[in-house]
Amino acid sequence: MNMRALPVTRRSLATLVAMTVMLMASHGLSQPPAPAALADDARQITSSEAPTPVTAASMTDYVVRPGDTLSSIGERFFTRPENWRQVQSINAIVDPRRLQVGSVLRVPSTFFRSIVAEARVIGFRGGVALTRSGASLTLRLNQTLAEGDIIATGPNAFLRLALSDGGTISVPSNTRLRVDRLRADIMTGALEQSFSVLQGRIESRVSSVRPGGGYTVSTPVSVSAVRGTVFRTTFETETGVATSGVLDGSVIVGGRETAPAVGDETISPGLGAVVSQAGVRVEPLPEPAYLVDPDRPQSEAAATFDIIPVQGASTYRAQLATAAGLTEIIAEAQSRAGEARVTFSPLTDGLQDGLYLVAITALTADGLEGPASVYDFLRLRNGLSDLSVLPSVDRSHLFQWTSEGSVTPLYRFQLSQTGNDGGETVPFVDLVELKENQVSIPDLAAGTYSWRVRVSRQLKGQTVFHWSEPQALTVAP
Repeated sequence: MNMRALPVTRRSLATLVAMTVMLMASHGLSQPPAPAALADDARQITSSEAPTPVTAASMTDYVVRPGDTLSSIGERFFTRPENWRQVQSINAIVDPRRLQVGSVLRVPSTFFRSIVAEARVIGFRGGVALTRSGASLTLRLNQTLAEGDIIATGPNAFLRLALSDGGTISVPSNTRLRVDRLRADIMTGALEQSFSVLQGRIESRVSSVRPGGGYTVSTPVSVSAVRGTVFRTTFETETGVATSGVLDGSVIVGGRETAPAVGDETISPGLGAVVSQAGVRVEPLPEPAYLVDPDRPQSEAAATFDIIPVQGASTYRAQLATAAGLTEIIAEAQSRAGEARVTFSPLTDGLQDGLYLVAITALTADGLEGPASVYDFLRLRNGLSDLSVLPSVDRSHLFQWTSEGSVTPLYRFQLSQTGNDGGETVPFVDLVELKENQVSIPDLAAGTYSWRVRVSRQLKGQTVFHWSEPQALTVAP
């Protein structure tokens, strides 16, 4: 009789053993002990440990290391360690305990366990609130954020985050940002990083994204996904409009379930997407904005920056910073619509004398923001106030004033007599390099006079001057 060998699987082997045991029992024979390996096989097919179905999901290559077995790989790296059996089937491995070092296993990416990635606070200023699970926490430098955390910045408040892959997120004032997902693949290191802009705007500088990872920024109406780029995301709750402006790399912008009319659009550098529930519109970003007089020191109480108008711009924004790369924003202001001047009033926030950076950008009416032009400028407060004259019985007069600024000043004092025609004559008193904020002039004859004071200060090799307005003085006979 011709005999044909049948394939034996673990399930058929377990069934055969069970039938043999039943047959032996029916003949009064003792039941032999089940081998440990067969007992293991019986446990492995219970319904509670049914293998995870394998779909057409993306695969990850795993290179076998010395000492690896399929079960040890499952224990170290898999969410469900028992999924090593499907890896055995996918890769047609005969002995799961004997793997060739250096060989490559194809593993479904979904099998790998993920660990928490990092978003760390590396700088902040002003009123920044952190909410975690509904509770308010005190924000600290180097604090690590968790999934679900919400950051809210107040007026003139700023926050900067460092990500695990070296990327950064800058969060300016009046913004609410939620951390949605921070995960890293335990084996490949691929990062999944997702954030939601609930109100306001952020700027993302994203490192190259590894296969299997991703970086996304969502708003209530849009999702922006990248693989290494610099881009800005905004959302205005009042209008329901979101924008994504790309400075480097590319961004794929699509709609959320709240905006079904929005299709996916790939946004290249120099372009931006305006997204609403009606759809997405792609348009060029504004051109860079430049200052009219970039070398002018800022010595007045309110710092003002006059800007050369940019075609298509509705407003302009200025950010002040103390370090290269604009890594520490200390204040920002925006112009009124149609006005090419940004004013910080008062200047503001305890800004001390010294060198600073200012970044100037142009914005469209929808909020798309162009590339920044960055300048250094000297802040050297140099003002005068409270000018007054105190007469005395001996006809001498004490001229006084108050100086505004932290750097030691020098003064110049001029006193002129007004002519019969009302015009001023050449000063008959002209005192220079005064260190005191007062001058006493004796024996002033009856008449009408005009006087003024100049204050000067020097810092970082630059000198600034400021003359007071002429002050009138009448001396009675």
